[in-house]
Parts: sequence; structure tokens; C-alpha cells
Amino acid sequence: MVSARTRLSQALRAAAEEGRDEIVAAYLGGESLNSLCRRWGVSSTWLTTRLDTWGVQRRTQAEAFAARRRWVGSAGE
Repeated sequence: MVSARTRLSQALRAAAEEGRDEIVAAYLGGESLNSLCRRWGVSSTWLTTRLDTWGVQRRTQAEAFAARRRWVGSAGE
């Protein structure tokens, strides 16, 4: 028997798979991995694996910091 929590996780992952283009565009646009994980309800491990599978070049720590500064700065405008 599958628990309700497992079914929810599976549903969230399926929704994220369907939202692949939106996730990739948001990530490449500067949204953080953690922000995307919260928004889509998936773990960072799962999303990191998916980004790798989808062929998305992940940011270095320095690039992530710079992207965060741009992302936060654009939200205030």
C-alpha cells in the first residue's frame, strides 16, 4: 500500500516534469534552485538530477550568488 505522502510526492514530481520548460526558463532566468524546489514542492536532490538529465548547465556558487543579486534586484522594480 502506498502512503498518501508518497502519492503526493509522485504527483508533485509528475507536475514538475510537465512543467519542465517553465522550470528551465526560470532557472536560466536567475531563479534559485531552492526557490524552484519550494515552488514546485520537490527536493533539491530531485531537481538537481532533473536539471542534469535535461542538459541544463548548473551555476557555480559564484554564478548563483550573482544571479540571486540580479533576481532579488529585479523583484523590487
